[in-house]
Amino acid sequence: MARRKRKEEEPSWTPPEFDEVGYMRQEIEGAKAATLTVAWAVVGAILSFGLFAIGQPVVAFFGGVLFAAGLYFVMPALGLRTKAFKRKDWAGHGSIYFFSWLAFWILLINAPLGDFTHPTVQGVLVGAYDVDAAPTGVPAARSIDCLAPSGSSVSLTRDANDTLYVLFRATDNIGVTQIDVAVNSLPATPETVVDEENACRNTGPDRYGPGTYRLIIPVPPGGYDVLITASDASGRSASARVTITLS
Repeated sequence: MARRKRKEEEPSWTPPEFDEVGYMRQEIEGAKAATLTVAWAVVGAILSFGLFAIGQPVVAFFGGVLFAAGLYFVMPALGLRTKAFKRKDWAGHGSIYFFSWLAFWILLINAPLGDFTHPTVQGVLVGAYDVDAAPTGVPAARSIDCLAPSGSSVSLTRDANDTLYVLFRATDNIGVTQIDVAVNSLPATPETVVDEENACRNTGPDRYGPGTYRLIIPVPPGGYDVLITASDASGRSASARVTITLS
């Protein structure tokens, strides 16, 4: 009987009253902090973009990451109550900053917002043909043998051929704005051949793709040194040099 009486006298536990106002204030402060964190990440991304643009990619990365430390001072300065923030709260805002900053930075340094990629000159092929055997002065589809340079040189057999056919592709992530070709240090003008039938026998696709150019050169005594330079709107350029010898 004594044991039952002692059990009945124990007070029942009641949960504390839910502070709805305090909870709402905490949620509002958290939302403000998250919004400010994303805005701070934009500023950090702009800083990283500027450092990347002047050729400091490593400094741009670590500078952008360390820029997150400014939140510790900026949030209180803008009236946010950060005294109640725990370690997990700061860790959460830090992760929000990092991934937001990284996303904004990647957007800024890639097209169409930024252009830090050099053009490319590739797919160079060289062939020779007899212009009198071509009805229009240009070889028909799959009518000549084209060779890819070994390193930066290519050797062709002259025979009755009197014209060189140089084919190349020039591309850029935004677009090539200028193509300069020099043959034995003298300027030459290439022509675009997009969607035309490929004149190289058993080499490449049936039709030329985007960014394809050809250069037709009369064969002189000796050989040729061909320098191809592609430039984009940002002033970045890339070059390819081919030495052609005839035997």
